[in-house]
This record gives sequence, structure tokens and C-alpha cells, in this order.
Amino acid sequence: MAGHLNRRYNEVTYLTTHNSFASKDTGWIFAQQTYSIREQLERGVRAFMLDIHEYDNDIHLCHGSCDPITSRLQNPGDLVALHEILQEIKTHLDTFPEAVITLLFESRVTNRARLRQQFEASNTLDYIFYADRENVTPTSSWDVEHQGWPQLAWMVENNKRLVVFSDHKSGDDGLPYFWNFAVENFFGDKGLFDETKWIESRPESSQLTDSTKPLMLLNYFPTFDLLSGVLPDTGRYDSINNYYRILTQTYDCFRVSERLPNFISFDYFERGKNGGPVRAVYKINRERGNQLPRYREHPVLWRVNQKYDSGTRPDIATHPDGALIEVHQSQYEPTLWYHVGVAYENVVRWGASHQYAPGMRPAVAAHPEGWVVAVHEGERGETLWYMVGWLNNDEIEWGPAQQYDDGVSPDVAVHPDGWIIEVHQSENHERLWYHIGKIDGERIRWSKSREYDTGIQPAVAVHPSGR
Repeated sequence: MAGHLNRRYNEVTYLTTHNSFASKDTGWIFAQQTYSIREQLERGVRAFMLDIHEYDNDIHLCHGSCDPITSRLQNPGDLVALHEILQEIKTHLDTFPEAVITLLFESRVTNRARLRQQFEASNTLDYIFYADRENVTPTSSWDVEHQGWPQLAWMVENNKRLVVFSDHKSGDDGLPYFWNFAVENFFGDKGLFDETKWIESRPESSQLTDSTKPLMLLNYFPTFDLLSGVLPDTGRYDSINNYYRILTQTYDCFRVSERLPNFISFDYFERGKNGGPVRAVYKINRERGNQLPRYREHPVLWRVNQKYDSGTRPDIATHPDGALIEVHQSQYEPTLWYHVGVAYENVVRWGASHQYAPGMRPAVAAHPEGWVVAVHEGERGETLWYMVGWLNNDEIEWGPAQQYDDGVSPDVAVHPDGWIIEVHQSENHERLWYHIGKIDGERIRWSKSREYDTGIQPAVAVHPSGR
């Protein structure tokens, strides 16, 4: 959330998992997620849909029922108490002091004291931000009813970073009633495959156009009903969670509701073609601000280095859709390789490494219209080559490599108006040259090379203003 701290809580879209606790990693036979909640947190999930039930004088996470027959049929392991999951969430909140997490409870709890004990046992009670009452800290206070939602910065500074909601209308569990603050579309197959229903509200919710409810949940998962024998085909999730399909449904809802969703709930959130849910949420948050959000008035806080491949001379560019494109040279031979990845907070999820050309010293840039432009030295040096490609899923469809000049150490950038700017060093002298070009299909129409300075190993970048 670090890049969104200047936004209010209701001005951000949060990657959300449906039945977050029912994961393959934790032994669920009929799972709806791959990873445990701890791993989901590490992979960027920021809102969790949890089913809580009172059973055996405790509160457990169960799907449908906690009775031994039903629960053992779904997960042969021991029942998991809510406070165990809350402890994992607390660990993440303590490790990442700018993280804001939301819990959306499907609650069958009527004993509010028992539920409070779960938060007390996990030491998360003081982290809670309540939508239905005043939140008081030693130095400040916030009341949503009178002040609207706070900026994430306020929540971080006052350590009120755990937002909780319940679907229990009577309020017996003591938590804010979700549909007093949010609207929500149909869930299951109706909300996923029926184009007339995914833009309609579920029965408990007011209409998606109700502007008095500042939050919106977009359900995006198929029907799952074990007792009725309705189980989704897990092999379809790559298609269901397709990045472009998610955006289509999101913008359909925007057309009706005139707002982007705050929560998009997924099964198997890590799956999906073209970058899937993670990339879609990243893109939607960019749409909210029409530009990448900036950090507040302090430097970027770098995380621990994470190895992603072996090689030399890496370069990186950001595609207009938010994907990261990385190129590098093999450490053993003059061959060039690329990755396509998606960044979410402190993690980059890279696709497979692909060889794309022979050569050395690559550089890459992304065109505003989606083209990928790469330049490099020939495999024996002293000749300069370019390639134009198009991002398709997690791969780039490259055109042929074409020589455009002699020289070494090329670099490339793209002007906001679409002009390609290339710089390089003379092959035999410490003299620097540049080209300006325009994409024409798989080719670039280059201007004549012009000398602009003396020196070695040049680099080029373009300011968003065009300078």
C-alpha cells in the first residue's frame, strides 16, 4: 500500500481472495486457493473472505458447517481457530508497517464476547479500524460517519490497519455490517458468467448505483456448493482469471455504478492468462490515479534483494499495461534473454526466461501504444541491432533483428509522443551519437545518426513531460 498512502481507504482496489482459508497448502481437498493465508499475504493479497462459526466453545474457520462429517470431508486436518489466522495477519502487519488489511467475515457467530476474545488472543484488537464507530488513538480519532474514510496514511500513522466487516445483520457478533457501507454484485456463476447479473446487486446489497455506500465488492468466482455437488472445474481458472476478462467485467460494472471496485474476490488468485488478477488489480489502481502513485515525502524503502535469474547487463522497462519487461545477456555466451513480470508492492512475479536473439549489451523500452523496442550489440560487437515486439500473455512476439548502425553500448528510450530515441558510443572512439526513429510495423524508420558529445557508455531517459 506504500504507493497509495495519499489515497483514502475507499479510493484503492484491494486484491481479495474468496474462502481464503480453504487452500491446498493447508490440506483442503476441495480447495479454492492454492496458498495459505500467510503465503497469500506475501504475494500481495490485502483482503480476505473468511467463514467463521461457533463450534466446541471456540470460533473456527469452516465452509458451510463445522460438524465433523462436513468438515472432515473438506479437510481431514484439525479445525483452525480464528485466532491462529489472526496471529499470522498480525505478524505480517508488524513486518510491513504500511500494510492495510481487510477481513470480510461470513459470520455465523452470535457471541460477540467470544469473537472479541479471538482478537485479544492474537493481540490484534488494537489494530482494528471500525467503520461504524469512532476510532480513538492516543493522538487522534476518526469517525467514518462524520469524516468519510481516512487516508491510508492516517491508518498507518495511527496503526489502525485492520479493517473488519461482517455479513451478520443483527450485529450480534459486534462487527460493522458490511452492506451498511458497501454494495456488491451477484456471486458465483451468476456474477461471473451471466452478463445481466454481474452488473446487478445481490439481494442483501443496495443497488450498485447507491452512492451513499462508498465501498464496492465485485465477486469474480464460480459457484462452489459441495453439498449440492456443484464444484468448479479447476482447469478453467487460467481462462476465468484472464487479465482482459477481469478488466472487461470491471469496466462493465464501472459503466453502471460509475466507480471502480474496492474489492475483487478471486479463487486461485495467482492463476490467469496475461497476468491474471494481480496484474488486473495493479492496472485498476493505475486507472484510479491515471499515473503510477508516488511515495510520500520520503525515499523509496528498498526491500531485500531477490534473485530472479543468472546473467549480465540487465535492463528493464515498464509496459503501458503495467507489466515489467527485463532483458539481459547470458553470462556464458553472447545470447539475449527476457522475462515478463508483474510487480505488486515489494514482490515481482516473473514469468519464464526466453531467449530472443544472439548479441550483447541489450537495452529495452516500451512504446505508449504497447510496442516493445530492444537494441543490442551484435554477437561479435561493433554492430548495432534493433527489434520490435508485441507483448502477448507472458511472452513477446518479436519481429526480426535488423542492423541500423555500427557502434557499441546502445541504449534506448521512448518519448511520450512515440518517437524512439537511441544513443550509442562509436566503435573505435570515445564519441557519442544518437538516432531518432518512428515505428513502422516491425521496422523503425531511423533518422540519420548525429554526434552529440564525447564519452563512453551513454544512457538515455525521457521525462514524462517529454524533456
